[in-house]
Amino acid sequence: MRSKFTDYPLFAMLCTLFVLITLFGIWGCDQKAKNYIEDYYPLVYKGDLAFFKEEYDQSFRLLREAVEMLEPPNFEPYRELEKLANLAARLGEHQIALDYLGQLIDRGYPLETFLRDTTYASLWQLPEGDALKDNYSQLRASYEAKIKHALREQVRKMNEEDQRYRSRPDRHQFREEQLRLDSMNIAQLREIFEKWGYPGPQLIGHIPPDSTEQLGVINILMRTDGDVRQEYFIPKMKTFVANGTCPPHDLGLLIDQYYLTQDGFQLYATMFGPKGLFPIKDRQKLDERRLSIGLPTLKMEMQRDSVIRMSLYMEQLMGKD
Repeated sequence: MRSKFTDYPLFAMLCTLFVLITLFGIWGCDQKAKNYIEDYYPLVYKGDLAFFKEEYDQSFRLLREAVEMLEPPNFEPYRELEKLANLAARLGEHQIALDYLGQLIDRGYPLETFLRDTTYASLWQLPEGDALKDNYSQLRASYEAKIKHALREQVRKMNEEDQRYRSRPDRHQFREEQLRLDSMNIAQLREIFEKWGYPGPQLIGHIPPDSTEQLGVINILMRTDGDVRQEYFIPKMKTFVANGTCPPHDLGLLIDQYYLTQDGFQLYATMFGPKGLFPIKDRQKLDERRLSIGLPTLKMEMQRDSVIRMSLYMEQLMGKD
């Protein structure tokens, strides 16, 4: 007859194995790969709002945590790398500020932009500041070599065709011609998506905020009809948002316009009319939907707009004195 303790070593080994599997499972959850939608954008939105509230230490901490986590998209209107360079200079972190300026120059920002900004005046007195100025030509050449100039020109031309007749007072007489151009643009955009991905700054280079050059593709996307938009462009855009190459707002806008046209409501609250936001479906779940595609909550977006408006108002008021 076998003793009840005969299989104890096996039992102990199985228990140990179970504990190890459990621990590794927990560790694996903790080490889950970070992503733009759940991890990156929420930090950027909080850091951006703190910046406009002049809570500079908090803004610097949040934005720095984000850009050290994943490659910074630096999309409008948040431009987190710009804010970090500005914040580092304000907080006396001169070397960090220069590092961020170097990253911005590597993305196509002209050095002159920073030389004119008094926030960075003290940086140019440092040897590292001189070195950045001395290396600017090389950095600029490297930037010019890596962006897709032909693609940039193609997107610019597509935007020009998008407005070929729409900008004319007699545009209604050219409706068929404009629809033909729209169809050609959409076909080209589909080819671009398949070959290159989303044609954002990573591919076609920096677009200055005050530039008159039209290099976005959202207007062209808004011309797509329901079937091709639902079956091709929206799924593609979701992929691009997830990998950090497409602004979440563009995706929300594309979906909202579709549902407004089809059903008279929007899902992500990206579209405004004369009386404010167009109707929203299932408003109780609005923020849940927004967060799911990388947008901030509506309250946070409205807070940002309010703080910026107040800041501009105060600047104008002080200017009058």
